[in-house]
Amino acid sequence: MSNLRYMAGGDSAGDPTGPAGRGAEPRANERVLPDDDLDLLTEPVSDEFVVDSEAVEQEPEIDLRTAGEESDGSDDGLLHSMSGRLTVVTGANDGIGRAVALALVAAGARVCVLGRDADLLASIVVDAGPDSPVVTLRCDLGSAAEVRSAADFVTRFDRPVDVLVHCANVRVDGAVGTGDVADLDEQYLVNLRGPFLLTQALLSGIERGPGHVVFINPTDDASFSSGDTQYAMTRSGVMALAHGLREETAQLGVRVTTVHVGGRLHDGRNDSLSPDDVADCVLGAVEMPQRIEITDLHVRARVAPRVDA
Repeated sequence: MSNLRYMAGGDSAGDPTGPAGRGAEPRANERVLPDDDLDLLTEPVSDEFVVDSEAVEQEPEIDLRTAGEESDGSDDGLLHSMSGRLTVVTGANDGIGRAVALALVAAGARVCVLGRDADLLASIVVDAGPDSPVVTLRCDLGSAAEVRSAADFVTRFDRPVDVLVHCANVRVDGAVGTGDVADLDEQYLVNLRGPFLLTQALLSGIERGPGHVVFINPTDDASFSSGDTQYAMTRSGVMALAHGLREETAQLGVRVTTVHVGGRLHDGRNDSLSPDDVADCVLGAVEMPQRIEITDLHVRARVAPRVDA
């Protein structure tokens, strides 16, 4: 099975609600398409052969649609196997998103990874292995056009999304008195509006599953400082989004989990978490039996006990 790379259509420079500074010129050999188009690379990621989406009549030639055994609606209390499940991970360029994507692949899931940097996404394929069921989709969550194109591509598969994990995150220090509104806009677009739009676009399929939506909250409330006001505003919005989604879909069996990451992350110290630690938490939450929903998971590195001399 070939690993594929896709590029979400849409010109973020032409998106009037896109963050300031995001309207850069296209990269070499990269074409900017209208909002509803999608560039489709049907060769392995190392190749550069581009096929126009208008010329593609069939489903993409990758088997992300073959799922594991279909559930009969019963719950035998066993762990929820990820084998064959269709999963989507945003913010997969590096850090937590990358670790989550690789953990899901290792658990047997079929994974579509979204991020801004196509080269970094391609490196996930290298680490996952040449025959791994991974699709890479370059998508800037700050662009509504690109989010729409990404969602349109995902919905082409005849299996709805089983797990959607929101890992994309932008953090810029900015107090109320001195913060730049452009920084606030970027954090809002990527941290809150992008996840809202993508979840909304995929929701009908997630409800049919029923599926599971996971939000990564990279910091807990206690760690916010006066210089983090803008960022805290967007993260609080994400928590409201998760809560509202849970209330709206609870009767349909959809599970919604927020993973709150406290303390330091991947700084090499014994009392810090690594992205793999967070990925383990995500995997644990989504593998719970369907009758169990972990709503809020607060995780931090264990504080080592003091050893008196």
